[in-house]
Amino acid sequence: MIIPFVDTAGRITHFLSTGRDVTRRLQKVDQLKRRATHDLLTNLPNRSLFLDRLGQTVKLAVRRSEGFALAIADIDGFTSVNDTLGRDAGDALLLSVAFQLVQRVRDADTVARLGGDEFGLILADVGNRADAANVFDKIIAALPLAVGAEHHPVRSTVSIGACVFPTDGGNEATLMQHAGVAMFKAKRAGGNGYLFFDAPGAQPYEYRMYGSDGAAAPDIAGDPVGIRNAQSLNSRDVRQRDRELELTQPKKAGTAAKKLKVQ
Repeated sequence: MIIPFVDTAGRITHFLSTGRDVTRRLQKVDQLKRRATHDLLTNLPNRSLFLDRLGQTVKLAVRRSEGFALAIADIDGFTSVNDTLGRDAGDALLLSVAFQLVQRVRDADTVARLGGDEFGLILADVGNRADAANVFDKIIAALPLAVGAEHHPVRSTVSIGACVFPTDGGNEATLMQHAGVAMFKAKRAGGNGYLFFDAPGAQPYEYRMYGSDGAAAPDIAGDPVGIRNAQSLNSRDVRQRDRELELTQPKKAGTAAKKLKVQ
């Protein structure tokens, strides 16, 4: 506020200004805006921002007649880590996996935490499965890694489901659904690898499961099949593993399927 002062003749002689510093208020507004679009723990984009970027990527790809890859990554055995070692160990695991994902992609790509132990990736300008597979190989090779949780180190691996635009879907909802289906299949096939959506007429890789060459992660999830490297599984192998899991874990499989349902 600025207040003028005048003399007896009515002439302005000086001004008095008053105000207050709103820097902290503006910082608080910025923090609230960021909370609406970013995950508080990992500082990655959240699901809302991820879906917005996915929509923009689809529009750009259509305009340029280009493709891109979408992937959903889920941490193997995360629930058991939280249940047995506590939330701090779970948070440490989430941060470590988030860091590895960001380090394995380009600045133009997007890595987001979709919720819980689920991450989303948008690989811009990656229009074929072979190029996308190269990125996923780097991610799988970087894991498992040991995450310290007091005196209980945890080895983390991920299951990745992927699809490619426009071969596997022409809109955001379809792509998210197909990536989720592929991720669920990858997890049921043993985890620690990635699987592309089985789209008719797709490039080779649609039935293949890949894993790292390192030692298998410990069976922290209580999975009777175990978390193993799943090298070169074909569609028959995946379907057989699905049947085995349905016989041994009907409740667990049903819960996972419900969790991965795309709205």
